[in-house]
Amino acid sequence: LMAVTMFTVPIMLIPKPLVKFMQHKARVRELERATGRKGAAVDPSCVLPLQDEESLSPGSIDDFGCDDAEPWDFGEVVIHQVIETIEYVLGTVSHTASYLRLWALSLAHQQLSVVFFSMTLVSGMGAPFPLNVIAIYLAFAVWFAVTVAILLGMDTMECFLHTLRLHWVEFQSKFYRGDGYLFTPFR
Repeated sequence: LMAVTMFTVPIMLIPKPLVKFMQHKARVRELERATGRKGAAVDPSCVLPLQDEESLSPGSIDDFGCDDAEPWDFGEVVIHQVIETIEYVLGTVSHTASYLRLWALSLAHQQLSVVFFSMTLVSGMGAPFPLNVIAIYLAFAVWFAVTVAILLGMDTMECFLHTLRLHWVEFQSKFYRGDGYLFTPFR
């Protein structure tokens, strides 16, 4: 698992900034071709939307708001990708720890089952013959009540926690982005 992680982290870090850099260079070339200016005469910080050549005329370049555009910075793209990669790795560790928590609950469930069985039914079976029938009958009632009350309660809590974890931890970390847009539900 660690070898796969060590292999995938560079794959997550490197391609996206390079693709964004190549897209930016293509936009700058398109802007140069549309305006007829080359090199330093074209503001490389202008983020020009990709369009077909017929819709780009020298007069339409001002419609893109190139003077008001934020400068494009390769370092900012790399830093953003590093942050996303760190969030992904931490999320993966968090999901694994969450599953370990569920495993610990099931292990505690198994150990409690052994303790309840040995404290109730086994002690009832240790009585001499005439009393063991009544002792087993009473011990079974106690064992059944404890099993229903505690172990099934733990099972219900375990199912609830697993569902809550799937919805709030995994689902939200995969699809939710706090980009500042107002939530509008489906209608």
